[in-house]
Amino acid sequence: MKQVAMTTLRCLLPLVFFAIAIGQAQDSPVVKHFPGRKDLGVVIWSLPPNPQENISQIVVFRVDKVGNAHALWQSELEPTYAPQIEFTPEIASEGLPVALVRSQFGLAAGELELVGQSAGRFVRLQRITGSFFETKSIDESSRSFIIAHEKPNILDIPSIYRWNGKRLVDVSAAHPTYYRELLHEHATEPYQTWGGLALLDLSRIASLAGDRAKEQELLKLAFQKESARGAAADKPLLQQIAQRLRAIPVGAEN
Repeated sequence: MKQVAMTTLRCLLPLVFFAIAIGQAQDSPVVKHFPGRKDLGVVIWSLPPNPQENISQIVVFRVDKVGNAHALWQSELEPTYAPQIEFTPEIASEGLPVALVRSQFGLAAGELELVGQSAGRFVRLQRITGSFFETKSIDESSRSFIIAHEKPNILDIPSIYRWNGKRLVDVSAAHPTYYRELLHEHATEPYQTWGGLALLDLSRIASLAGDRAKEQELLKLAFQKESARGAAADKPLLQQIAQRLRAIPVGAEN
């Protein structure tokens, strides 16, 4: 099945280029041009998701003066689906906006690929995973931030990335206000009844918010909840909670 899908996709790519060149790209591929560059674009073919196999491929192409499309870079065939392409001016490499390519490989699992120029060639600059992603402003200075959401349907602990001109860097710890607001949202929930793992996750939000007292409170509650399970307690989880508690400096929680 996989080999058939790969062969089919390779055969389809020339048709994609032809459709782009004559301006009649079908709905099946996702196609976007780099901002201000009608001769330069990104196309993604994705076979419809099915229980056996999902296949997609990213291709950066250039259209020459006579309308022929030429591949400049292409990814390997990968088991992803539901692709999307976005550009934002603040995320650029070597003077050209980076293509932000989102795709899924599960109902709550996805990835963000950054495709752009490096040393004059198109390459995959970076790949990060998450459930879904937002491009937004955190400090009102620019839209060079990417928020990678981890578990939106359980207890989401988003990671904040900022573009430094070459790659996305995790700057979560530098934005406690964002996490304080998130922690405040959970304050109205009955977290006292949660299990040890969920409380451990919530303590991580408290840590990023810079609230060491709340972090310690949640860790102690998590240890108590998990210990109460007796022989069924998750020993590695208890060890992790204890390790986190020991890492809080004496007096830091005050």
